[in-house]
Amino acid sequence: VKDNHAAGVAWGSKPSSPTHADPMAMAPPKPPGKGLPPPPPPPPPPPPPTSAPAASSPGGASGDGASALFAEIRAKGDNITKGLRHVEDKDKVYKQKRDHEAAKAITSGASRVKRSWTPKEGTAKLALEGDKQWVVHYQRGTPDEFKRVEIDPTKKHVINVFRCVDTLIVLSGPCNSVQLCECLNTHIVVEGTVGPVEVSNSESVELLFNRLTPSAIFSVVKGATVHVTSEEHLETMDFVSSCAVNINVVLEFSDEKEEIPLPEQFETSIVGNKPVTAPVDHGGA
Repeated sequence: VKDNHAAGVAWGSKPSSPTHADPMAMAPPKPPGKGLPPPPPPPPPPPPPTSAPAASSPGGASGDGASALFAEIRAKGDNITKGLRHVEDKDKVYKQKRDHEAAKAITSGASRVKRSWTPKEGTAKLALEGDKQWVVHYQRGTPDEFKRVEIDPTKKHVINVFRCVDTLIVLSGPCNSVQLCECLNTHIVVEGTVGPVEVSNSESVELLFNRLTPSAIFSVVKGATVHVTSEEHLETMDFVSSCAVNINVVLEFSDEKEEIPLPEQFETSIVGNKPVTAPVDHGGA
């Protein structure tokens, strides 16, 4: 090269010559790639806010009617309540609903209890004997479907319930007294009594008192629930228990249906040569 080109290698002088062309410019164009599609156009602007409706004028016809009503009330003064009708308790909607819920609580017809014993079976009997005593003996249902017995007594009738199992007894009117003996999972709806309601040697009994019952007596009973629907009736009722456990009184008339357990243990001290007995208080100091 030095012998033949003493002044250096001579390149083409024209810009169009291939010796001066940009190698990248001479390369063929790249085919368009498979990229992501272009983003969607932005959403349109929100519509202009609509104008709020014009407020009605305070001096309309409704304002005139209200003014006249208040003027009439002021004119009557203390005599405004004289035209109101007195509503009896049985017609009050909230009391009807309360009593219905209380009845539903013990008449649902499904009650599963753990049974420590079962009364002996016998011939079922439902009859009025001697025009003084209703006999309800050996009635049996199932825990899923109670045997329902309905009686329409009078105030001279005694209701005698014996060895009934999974049974619902509904008394449609007041009676003289009620006796439950050796019954298991038996429910009874009482519409008031002249004498006491006595439960003995029974288990898992429920009583619903819709009207006044002077006393409820439990003797050798394992589990009993008493539903009381009237506060007035509760104030005149007495509860007597002997060798009885798990006896609870449910106040159906209260908003929270308060449940009050009856005492099971008692302590007795001798004061002035006389016994003084009181329930044992297990509460903390």
